[in-house]
Amino acid sequence: MPGGLTKIYRIIVEFITSRLSILNKLFDPTVLRGKTAWPKEKAQQERHGIRFDYDGEVIRKDGKAYHKFNVQPNAGKIPASLRDYRNSDGGNHAVMGSIHLPVNYKGEDKAALFNIQLKRVLVKKDGDDDDIKED
Repeated sequence: MPGGLTKIYRIIVEFITSRLSILNKLFDPTVLRGKTAWPKEKAQQERHGIRFDYDGEVIRKDGKAYHKFNVQPNAGKIPASLRDYRNSDGGNHAVMGSIHLPVNYKGEDKAALFNIQLKRVLVKKDGDDDDIKED
């Protein structure tokens, strides 16, 4: 994994996990399927370079429901490492991977769960989406 994406991962995790309102909206999304859950503001889209588009609820092999978010590069001005990825892998509609956050989750470790999910996409990129049944 290029160092640039690891840096972006760290910045995003720090940004989101230090803002409880954003983290809570990811665990309890208010956007419609296909719409961007985060970031909403153009300045944040350019700063972070990726977005989380809500893709509805899915049931995983464990039988539990999860909110699915597609992690995608933004259009326009973004960090160089993401721009290179976007230009070589299908443009700003290319899905880099998906994060899955439990539906109705009330635990205290939301930040840790988010961290694990985003790390799997941006750092490991193992593409572990084959165990999902769509609703």
